[in-house]
Amino acid sequence: MRGGGKPEGIRGRLSVYTRGKGLVSGLGEAVFDRALADPEWLAGRLAEVKGGTPIRAKEWGRAAFVRADLHIRWTVTEDRASALALERACLDALAKSDLWNRHR
Repeated sequence: MRGGGKPEGIRGRLSVYTRGKGLVSGLGEAVFDRALADPEWLAGRLAEVKGGTPIRAKEWGRAAFVRADLHIRWTVTEDRASALALERACLDALAKSDLWNRHR
């Protein structure tokens, strides 16, 4: 972490989500929105509340990420242009896959 207490790198950024603290970020919000649109997932949370074991908001966020079962891959490129070309090639190759990518 840097002096400001923010996690560095992709692992640091992802750790924010696995701890349930990224609900209002781009990825966190997308994951949570999809979970909230799932009646079965919501029924599970409601059952917890009705059963007297409600959980905190960050635990809902963590549960939403477990539900999402995301798989993330990354690589290092020499420059921005190479990174963008690689991203476009991956998106084209996976055009029929259900990806969470803002360029879709």
